[in-house]
Amino acid sequence: MTLKFSMFRGEPLVRRGRMHSRFLLLAIMMSTYWSAPSVRAPAQTQARDAHSTADVPTESAASARRSTPDPDFVELCVPLVEGRSYQAKAFLEELERKLPRMVSTTQVDDRRCQIDLVTRAALEALHLAYPSEFQYRIEQHQMVLRIKHQDRGLGKPFWRKLIAELVPAPPQGLRLPKSYDPSLRSALLVHGLESSSAGMQAMREALQEESVQVLLFDYPNDGPIRDAGRMLREALLDLSRKHPHGRVTIIAHSMGGLVARYALESTEPPPGCVTDLFLIATPNKGSRLGLGQEWLECVQTVQSVAAGRVTRTLLGHTDDGRGEAASDLTPGSPFLRELEGLDRPKGVRYHVAAGRRGFLDEDQQRTLVDGVGTELRRRGVPRDRRERIVDFLSAPELCHGSGDGAVTLDSATLTDVTASRTFDLNHIALIRPHNGQEGYRTVLAWILDTLDWRENHGGRGNGG
Repeated sequence: MTLKFSMFRGEPLVRRGRMHSRFLLLAIMMSTYWSAPSVRAPAQTQARDAHSTADVPTESAASARRSTPDPDFVELCVPLVEGRSYQAKAFLEELERKLPRMVSTTQVDDRRCQIDLVTRAALEALHLAYPSEFQYRIEQHQMVLRIKHQDRGLGKPFWRKLIAELVPAPPQGLRLPKSYDPSLRSALLVHGLESSSAGMQAMREALQEESVQVLLFDYPNDGPIRDAGRMLREALLDLSRKHPHGRVTIIAHSMGGLVARYALESTEPPPGCVTDLFLIATPNKGSRLGLGQEWLECVQTVQSVAAGRVTRTLLGHTDDGRGEAASDLTPGSPFLRELEGLDRPKGVRYHVAAGRRGFLDEDQQRTLVDGVGTELRRRGVPRDRRERIVDFLSAPELCHGSGDGAVTLDSATLTDVTASRTFDLNHIALIRPHNGQEGYRTVLAWILDTLDWRENHGGRGNGG
């Protein structure tokens, strides 16, 4: 197997379709941005943001040339603050001005959205996936997006969906259905790192098809896990007070499982409304990829956009914490040691689902690591940065059979649980469609069977 790096000479990523090339794209970006010797924390974030924008790329390599008027394109110019952020409402107002009747700005608050590494990776991936319909450049004072007219390019529905990606994430906290009925079977969905409840939309709709009432919980998705756990604990206690006879099953993905565990295990007595906790791909022993949380999200972004999919989770990374979750997720972290010492609440059944389908097999990973190391040396990347990147790409979480692409099988496992199962799915496919497949429905079927919640079995109340 040989690695080819021609994609950096203009060959579109989406046409190559090779996972190692996508990882290489991320590795090169990592070599540019990842200069801190330890996990990004608030002080480090401030220091990084203090750097001159001259230190980082300001344009897509493929669209760096200045655009000239083109009747087939609409050019959106979004003002930036110090080249680092934009106001969501300003972006939508510019869009409404250039493409009338496409979106309403009346219900959007004036939240600031950051232009960070993940935003740049998503924009670049979009350009690589749609090189003739979408170009961009990021300047010191503005972000310029060139979009083909909806009647000559990708179509109005696509761009409406893309716009939804760039507006602020859903409100944080617990959200109940408008007609919440505490007597009905109820499931609370808790998302994972660098995601939101929108990332579990497929699971939500599938549950509703089975007449399950769905509650949602959003939290700062890369902030301290303890803080998110306390938020959830207070929300569940409040739910128990207001609806003392209501019962709920928590279905938590990835880091969301740690949030849910902390909410239930760090208080006595625990919220009385919870009967079951399903931990889907939860890194109970941590994940080495926590140190590269932005890079993991970039992998998912490149995968999804190159496959022609745009989902809210791709760019839903603003106002979401300042990276403290990376430290909490590191194996052996103080948070994980504290969680390990807590007792599970009586009366709550634990269930574990793990995935064994990674992004690479062992040969691909070995070839990737060797190729990336050689390429980074050729580019003159400092040794300490090279070693961190290579260590990231060498993580067992990425390999088939060892993990799901983000969490190892060992980390996803817990002892003394009511039910457990391993699926031949990756970290994302466990909860939503991936690469045109709906493997997540096998996970849902297992959950429904475990709870005896099949539609033809009736439908009122949670077990317990």
